Amino acid sequence: VVIARPARRRRDSSARGPSSAPPSNNGMLAMRKSLSATNGLLYLVFSCLVSSGLTLEFRLDDSGQRLLGLTKHRWATVHAITAIVFVNMAFLHLWMNRAWVRAVLQKVRWPTLALVGLGLVLIMVTALAPVE
Repeated sequence: VVIARPARRRRDSSARGPSSAPPSNNGMLAMRKSLSATNGLLYLVFSCLVSSGLTLEFRLDDSGQRLLGLTKHRWATVHAITAIVFVNMAFLHLWMNRAWVRAVLQKVRWPTLALVGLGLVLIMVTALAPVE
């Protein structure tokens, strides 16, 4: 015995009206391109941040040595500026991926939330602790 499914009725595109027209792919394409550019720049800034941090920690001392023409003090300036740019780009990256972030946050369980909360507390303690 073969049971036939009823044929699907095609909707007339003119019956939908102007407000229910399918979204344009131009907007999605532009968003993908800007997201790809942001991801590439974020990677380059992160690489610069890591390389300047490693240079400060392992390559230069306070004796006035230079690497690529920059002293340790100048490398520290490069590192600080790069860190500020990186944090801003990370926020931009999260904002551009906010739909994904929202979807992930809806699935979060309490141990994950506790771990993230503990990490934020540690960051705030070190950022706000008085220097002696």
